[in-house]
Amino acid sequence: MKAADICTRYAAVMALAILASACSKHDKEKPGQSESTRTTITTVAYRAVGNEPFWSVIIDAKGLSFVSPEDSAGVSFPAVEPVASGDTLRWASKNEYGRIVVSIWPDSCSDGMSDRVWSHASAVTLNETSYVGCAESSTQPLR
Repeated sequence: MKAADICTRYAAVMALAILASACSKHDKEKPGQSESTRTTITTVAYRAVGNEPFWSVIIDAKGLSFVSPEDSAGVSFPAVEPVASGDTLRWASKNEYGRIVVSIWPDSCSDGMSDRVWSHASAVTLNETSYVGCAESSTQPLR
């Protein structure tokens, strides 16, 4: 990989991390403004998916949600800020069920089941089980 490509990826990840950090804050209530009319800014949303076994993770302002055929209702985890390391964004959250760690980085990725090419790759650890797959952001749809 060329140095220019690495710098470009790093700049993109840092911009996303800064945006995610800034966007996760709620506007302060202004005098005369009710909670229902207050504007809330949301973070960039991501979706990670994989197969064998099938699974998916949705990351948004509400938190992280892991879904599999064994648990179609899913397991929800509290929202956390992503941590950038190189071109990888990493979320680590926990609840009474356990701990989830999701890593997403820019890379051309095939899910192996379709002709889709995803814009990102992903790795998920749910308690002691690891999953690998593809991902996309809400600002970068499938190619």
